[in-house]
Amino acid sequence: GSSNVREVVKDRHDKKKQCSQEEVQEFETQVISQSSVMHSIIRRSHGDLKLANYIEVKNDNPSFEVKWDAKGTRSTTFKKKRQRIVPIDQESGDSGLNPCFPTCDSLTTHEYASPESIIGTVNTHYSVHCGADSYKTGIMFLEFRFQVPISELVKVECPKAIKKYLLDLWKKPEYGHLADLSDEDKTILCQTFYRGLVLG
Repeated sequence: GSSNVREVVKDRHDKKKQCSQEEVQEFETQVISQSSVMHSIIRRSHGDLKLANYIEVKNDNPSFEVKWDAKGTRSTTFKKKRQRIVPIDQESGDSGLNPCFPTCDSLTTHEYASPESIIGTVNTHYSVHCGADSYKTGIMFLEFRFQVPISELVKVECPKAIKKYLLDLWKKPEYGHLADLSDEDKTILCQTFYRGLVLG
């Protein structure tokens, strides 16, 4: 009975239901708290943060409290447990704060790629710290608040000069991790890089 957060946000958008400020704050608090645990305790970076990689766990079991007043009359108060989100790795199906996340040298979802993933060399990727998740976290927050994918929220067209520079850069041996990407994927990466500049 769990849905990924991307599906929940899309469903709300289609029904023209806005997220409340409380829901936005709750979502952001949970993401930041979980990222903090992954970074500081488990010493790992998620590497593929996006709304589709969080599932909403529906807690349908209500908690209740029983009270008696001064006359001995009993009353029961029911309170539905709040929903929570859990990180998941869609490819392996693992969930929780320590699933088999992709390594920092793998580039999976191109629309969420951080700048260091696009212009960084193979050696750079092996030294990327946990802060690499910060960029993707900001993208997720924007998508959650505005309830549309980042490609629709910030529509851009990468200038030809920047695209040519990036395509020439990726032909160098030290960018071997991008060598097998299709032309379409490389175009998406160029758009993503330029979108990052615009957002910055």
